[in-house]
Amino acid sequence: MIDPRRLPADIQKILGVGVVVFGLILFWMGQHMYKNSMSQVADYRKQRQRVILENEIGKKLENLNKMRDSVVSVRESSRFLAEIAKMTGQMGIGMKSIAALPMQRHREYIKLGLELEIVCTYNELGNFIARIESPGSFVHVTELDCAKKDAQHEEMTSKITLNTIYFVETLLEK
Repeated sequence: MIDPRRLPADIQKILGVGVVVFGLILFWMGQHMYKNSMSQVADYRKQRQRVILENEIGKKLENLNKMRDSVVSVRESSRFLAEIAKMTGQMGIGMKSIAALPMQRHREYIKLGLELEIVCTYNELGNFIARIESPGSFVHVTELDCAKKDAQHEEMTSKITLNTIYFVETLLEK
């Protein structure tokens, strides 16, 4: 083996520069490899987060579809009128008048309304409103005006405004 102290000074300088250059190349390649691996790790994390979010969105859309299917929605004013008239008849409530309000179209849903005038007792009115606004239906009483004929009669005349909405089919496609 050659004793490094015996090597000429020029060769010692060249070897020293070579070792430094080799060390710098190793350091630079290590940094480059580290950056690439960290970039890949970041990409994998983003992809994983995207998959998790897509799965959550899918679950929420599935739940929304289930909820949408479970909500009793009325798609036509005439059907809405018929359902309310049928309900008053089943409950023995006298109906003086019923009229559909103009349909209100919105981007995501359509709002149907109607006004009806009924003759019933206070308890019958309470039961009627409770049945209309039950969790299984999507009907809301927006206005109520009651007028009693006189103190001797239990029955009163009530004017009620009801509203329901149904979702436009393209809501879930967005």
